[in-house]
Amino acid sequence: MNVYEYLRDHLPVLHRLNRAGVSAEDVANMELYEEYSRMEAEGVKRTAIVADLAAKYRKSERGVWRIVRKFRKPIEN
Repeated sequence: MNVYEYLRDHLPVLHRLNRAGVSAEDVANMELYEEYSRMEAEGVKRTAIVADLAAKYRKSERGVWRIVRKFRKPIEN
């Protein structure tokens, strides 16, 4: 299977993701968001979580907040 065939087979899902503002690059931030959610559930303060993850993933704190906001955004059908 080549790239075109894979995209063609998954076209409906890709269109929905595109309309929702989700890009393929967002996959790279899933681990960061999962760690954020886990730490938040443990009761760690959000500002401390963001500072820790920014250092760990070599991102700005603003960038971490942006990722969290994007992943929490509801998708409308």
